[in-house]
Amino acid sequence: MLNNNFKKISYAALLLSVVIIAGCVTTSKAINITSHSIITDPLEPNIDNPTLPPGAVPVKMYMSGLSEEEAEKGVISQPIGTSKQLSVDIELQDKKYIIGMATVNWSISPNTIGTITSKGLFTPLREGRVKVIASISGVSATINIDVTSAMNVWTQVNSPTSNTLNDVVVLNESEAWAVGDGGTILRYINGNWINISLYEKIPSVNITGIDVIRDTNEVWAVGGSYILKYDGTRWTQYPYAGGGDLRSIDMITANEGFAVGEKDGKGYIIKYTNGTWQPIESKIKHRLNSVSALSPIEVWVGGLSGSLSAPSMYRYDGTKWTQARFSKYASILDKLTPWDGIYYEVKSIKMLNSTQGWAVGEKAPIASTFRGTRGFMFFYNAIEDRWEEGTFKFIADLNQVPLRDVGMIEGGKGWVLGTNTPTTKLFDKQINDIQGGLLSSNGKELKIDTNYQANTVGKGFNAIDILPDGNGIIVGDGGFIMHNQFDISKESYSYGGGSSTYSNYGGYNNSY
Repeated sequence: MLNNNFKKISYAALLLSVVIIAGCVTTSKAINITSHSIITDPLEPNIDNPTLPPGAVPVKMYMSGLSEEEAEKGVISQPIGTSKQLSVDIELQDKKYIIGMATVNWSISPNTIGTITSKGLFTPLREGRVKVIASISGVSATINIDVTSAMNVWTQVNSPTSNTLNDVVVLNESEAWAVGDGGTILRYINGNWINISLYEKIPSVNITGIDVIRDTNEVWAVGGSYILKYDGTRWTQYPYAGGGDLRSIDMITANEGFAVGEKDGKGYIIKYTNGTWQPIESKIKHRLNSVSALSPIEVWVGGLSGSLSAPSMYRYDGTKWTQARFSKYASILDKLTPWDGIYYEVKSIKMLNSTQGWAVGEKAPIASTFRGTRGFMFFYNAIEDRWEEGTFKFIADLNQVPLRDVGMIEGGKGWVLGTNTPTTKLFDKQINDIQGGLLSSNGKELKIDTNYQANTVGKGFNAIDILPDGNGIIVGDGGFIMHNQFDISKESYSYGGGSSTYSNYGGYNNSY
């Protein structure tokens, strides 16, 4: 958290800074400051229009808190997966100084390498060099930041529950929520997972979906016929009398959102507007499992299809629901195509934006009693407005792995969750398990990913949420939790108040 008050420093403090004077950069600067020259009066910052104290006339600005090497080179090295708090020191006309001011005007170029908040918190997104400029009242300072790669490993962490976890949402590298069976609600905060359900009155229902409104403290969750809401202080049951079996929720803003499930054997969709949840008509014949809402007029849902029918995926334009296209031609051909599944069931549909999306699930092919179910992944071809099926790489029987969830950092990098399932073949006996719990994806292909450290994986994972910087969380059966951490190079990893040694699953290192 940022401290809005200006920081006090000792008499002997030396500040090494990058100085901008009339457009020129001074590589380092040692400021001889005494306590009489420091402005320490508290100033409540105006984030939208930051200002200096009344009467303060700035003459120079320095980037503060730099190491000697950073000040000399004018460059900060920052690995992906971490954040950097930036601040400035300002020299005034009367030879006084404002120390460690973070609420100034910040700009960044290019904005594809990282982001910076109005309070100077820089977050890397991908490798490259970015220039950060701070300015206020006619003075400015600049610093280059080299965003570097970081080793990241999926690593099991301590969990406060043994109940199955069904969904997870990550806010940032230090806060997340997860939900599961028996009314389980977990919160990740201050480096630990806390079982909120132990001391909050939450119905003992299997909670299957959760979402967070990122610019507020509100969190929503659904399960069965229940809708739950966290207002920043506590969880309560939200008034709703519509019934149905709700499975997934996606909030767009604090005032709009969608949840889906099943009622009377048919697809069930409710919409949140003006403080209430109301059903909306869709005419979708079978249950729905997942919703991904980009805006009130761009919503995708997925669920169970009918026998020998195209996968059940629909898009909402604010007025009507239209079934997704899978052929190159008119959507009527999708209905005429002899699909090879007794049924298709979309378990998860995730849209990064209007042009990038994925859907995963399982299908029961003809003679599935002998052959077992199969997994599938579709990716969205926005140019032709149709969904195309992805492929499995290197392992012949990998397509037998039922898939449960998908999390993509960007269009060409992410993960799909499946199950470690026994292989069955027509008229053949069962053979070895297929290790397919964690699959990496380039957006169109899937392959086994063994770059994780865990003790007891079980038969697979249930849900994933991943941030653009690569920090993410996977949850599964038995309270299983795994974080995508950075700069972890040892199998023995202390985390969340405990230390464990995990077996490193290795074996496949194929590239796309």
